[in-house]
Amino acid sequence: MISYDVVNDRKRRKISKILEGYGKRVQYSVFESILARSDFTKMYHELLAVDIDAETDSIYFYSICSNCEKKKVVIGRKREYLEINDAAVIVL
Repeated sequence: MISYDVVNDRKRRKISKILEGYGKRVQYSVFESILARSDFTKMYHELLAVDIDAETDSIYFYSICSNCEKKKVVIGRKREYLEINDAAVIVL
């Protein structure tokens, strides 16, 4: 999962275009991607080349194991049901 918060419109569009080549948009500034290590490295370097402002901008990468990805719950367009148990839950 990749999320970003970038102030500059031109840079934000460029980041979005890069990410569209590697995954699917699930929210305006959030993408889901299943990538081989080599593809992740390529994408990462493309994003580094955008030269975002470290003072105001950020790009976050979240690794989610395949077992956890299967437990994804969506409210809205794609409905899924949550099995509630005693395990800890991390919400992003």
